[in-house]
Amino acid sequence: FDAVIRRAPGDAEALNNRCWTRAATGDLQGALSDCNLALQIDPGLSDTLDSRGLVNLRLGRTTEAIKDYTDAIQRNPRSSSSLFGRGVATRKSGGDGATDIAQAKSMNPEIAKEFAGYGVTECAP
Repeated sequence: FDAVIRRAPGDAEALNNRCWTRAATGDLQGALSDCNLALQIDPGLSDTLDSRGLVNLRLGRTTEAIKDYTDAIQRNPRSSSSLFGRGVATRKSGGDGATDIAQAKSMNPEIAKEFAGYGVTECAP
């Protein structure tokens, strides 16, 4: 992604992809910078809102994660990742989140395993 971004620094999709990769591998500050820049370029990019939701969730910023995931869901209601992430963030902030988590699992039975691979586990209600 670095090479693509060097050639096309305004490529919001490439920035989002690098954001997601950095988030998944633990470079959370780099990921946050990439997501924020991608959203400056294309504020409606639901994938980037989802990616930044993961970054905020991993940083323990549950309020910001819930907002990012909610904005992503408004743009793409069928995103199992955004639903699951919002459910987990809601639980971590003291809420229920069960409906979002159940809906995400019905859409993608592997979603909890996927998030566990990113270091995010579903906590009990």
